[in-house]
Amino acid sequence: MGDRDCRGKNRGDDRGLSYRVLVTPIGEVAVVWGRDGEEVRLRRVVLPGQGGASPTAGSLVPAAGADDGGLEDLMEGIEAFLRGIPVSFPFPEEGLGGWSSFSLRVLKAVWSIPRGRVASYGGVARAAGRDGAARAVGRVMAANPFPIVIPCHRVVRGDGNLGGFGGGRAMKEYLLRLEGVRISHGRITNSCLWNGAGVLSAERDRR
Repeated sequence: MGDRDCRGKNRGDDRGLSYRVLVTPIGEVAVVWGRDGEEVRLRRVVLPGQGGASPTAGSLVPAAGADDGGLEDLMEGIEAFLRGIPVSFPFPEEGLGGWSSFSLRVLKAVWSIPRGRVASYGGVARAAGRDGAARAVGRVMAANPFPIVIPCHRVVRGDGNLGGFGGGRAMKEYLLRLEGVRISHGRITNSCLWNGAGVLSAERDRR
């Protein structure tokens, strides 16, 4: 596995955290974890292009041999996923303490979107029990600490436009095409839409 190990000893939210940088086809992806007593908790996954959110931007000090706390399978899964291999990740509920019940429902709904399918922000809002809250879903997606594991790249605008993404639009399109999603003229074809209940939907949500 191509990677670099680092351990956090510095200031702010990164104090005491460790991370490993994975060298992947989309660039360097950082997996960050910390300890909660004796337990190791995943804290975030940082994609290339997320700027100041990156733990490699100076807030952590490199050190050899960081203990990954049993996260090796997750990191290998991320590397495989980014090579185009289908991977199912467990929902990282233990790393989401303090999130609102609505935000957790949104993240769980997005985690449930199948590979090769997308959902609209409005569709995710409905699946989370708050019809019409597409903008609120967008805010949750922007704050998603675990991209790839919780596949926020699979959430698009109601008109089929790709919409935003922390790693940038080009990366979002790359990830969707990697999963076999059909994109024409910058828009998702409606045959790839998913209605949140495990059934394909040809109806576009325009909220």
